[in-house]
Amino acid sequence: NTKKKRRIANMQKNQSSSAGKKKKKKSKAELEAERLEKERVEAEVEAERERVLEEERKKAEAKAEELRQDLKAKRKNEVQLLVTEYEDEIASYEENQARLKELTSKADKEKDW
Repeated sequence: NTKKKRRIANMQKNQSSSAGKKKKKKSKAELEAERLEKERVEAEVEAERERVLEEERKKAEAKAEELRQDLKAKRKNEVQLLVTEYEDEIASYEENQARLKELTSKADKEKDW
């Protein structure tokens, strides 16, 4: 009877002490596997971050090139407009010079009469 009570008391004691125990310690192999998995995940995250940064850099370079080409085209158009304007001015000047020469010649003929 006493033996039975002791056995029951010991079983209860064992149950209550195991309930409060921490998790079973991990083996070195499990710890190493967890460390390697953590490093693998970190490497994947870093690789993805670098890929995204490279993608953003390429987009920025493409945008910069597009802006350079736009500016180049705009300058070319502005220069062409100035050339056209100057050509028009020169043509107008030449027309005026021809008209002046014509009128001067006409005036000289009338003077000779």
